[in-house]
Amino acid sequence: MKKNNSILYISIAMICCGVLVSCKKDGSVNSKELLAFIKADGGDPHQIRLSFNRTAVAVSGDSIVKFAGYLTRESSKDVSLTVASDESLVAAYNSSNKTEFVLLPATNYKIQGDGKLNIKAGASVSADSLILQVTDRVKLTDDKGYILPLVISEVSSDDKGISSSANYRTIYVLISSKFNNVDPSNAGLTGTTLLRTGWVVTASGSYSGNGIARVLDGKNETAWDSDGKLPAWVQLDMTTENTVKGFPIVPSYEYKNDNFITMEVLSSSDGKTWKSQGTYNGTATSSSSTAANPEIKMVRFISPVKARYFKFNITTTTDGSYAGMAELNAVQ
Repeated sequence: MKKNNSILYISIAMICCGVLVSCKKDGSVNSKELLAFIKADGGDPHQIRLSFNRTAVAVSGDSIVKFAGYLTRESSKDVSLTVASDESLVAAYNSSNKTEFVLLPATNYKIQGDGKLNIKAGASVSADSLILQVTDRVKLTDDKGYILPLVISEVSSDDKGISSSANYRTIYVLISSKFNNVDPSNAGLTGTTLLRTGWVVTASGSYSGNGIARVLDGKNETAWDSDGKLPAWVQLDMTTENTVKGFPIVPSYEYKNDNFITMEVLSSSDGKTWKSQGTYNGTATSSSSTAANPEIKMVRFISPVKARYFKFNITTTTDGSYAGMAELNAVQ
């Protein structure tokens, strides 16, 4: 018998030692020489993380990063640091860190003011901060992420003995985002339910007698059940491309504890290259619902998706190991 029924940012890393992710203590920061340098505030002085979420129509999360300018000791004269981008450092960074970041387009950021950090005579920290704002974030869609190296390009002062730190003159701004096209409200769908004629479904595995074909048999009383291994996936081939608003799914009433809670939804035009549409986050199936009066689980896209193939990658279930589904439908 079957067992008893009882989850794209922007990540912004400021790495101030060449193109390495981390570095040894930079002696030049504690040098007796008069040196100018830049670093992050709080935590790791070489790194700041900033993240945002992106949907097909909007973005949410932080978009601004700030950092100050510093001197190894007070100067008797005013000091001005000019910070500018240096795209020549991108290839070296990617090579050293085994990454594939793309240079952040100039149209997707603004450095407020003139990019200068001013340190008054007698001080060792700039009174102002350099403010970088990432703009038009909805267009930052490359999964490789983006990079913007910022360097101290010039140090100006009547104190001629000042120069920039060799190791703390560069900050790498690393940008990535998490895409989610699945409506977190799980609201109902309006539209036309697609005919399922010719549809083909496959799964990562099935429990004996509970094959994946059951999700297309038109019976709420029967259900697919996985082989007890998570994550478990269901793949749908609609045989032709359709523009889909979402999927009404009847949960399993044969084994109610096996129903999905968290599920990533992916789409594809060829069944080989997949694009994540985001993650469905649901709740346990209502104990008062039945196969005759089911609680429909609504996977609703924020923006309709045109594709032939869809994959449902189930990572969390009520049971904790087995995953189930009774009927799979699509609305256009």
